[in-house]
Amino acid sequence: MMDQGSGFGMHGGGWMWLFWGLLLVVLVLLIIWLIKQIRK
Repeated sequence: MMDQGSGFGMHGGGWMWLFWGLLLVVLVLLIIWLIKQIRK
């Protein structure tokens, strides 16, 4: 159980994908909001 580097997020790490997906969505929303603020 010491292969954290090789099988990163593959087995028993479904929450990691959820976390990164959520982070990506938040980042995209933040960028869109910033563009809207700038283009006013």
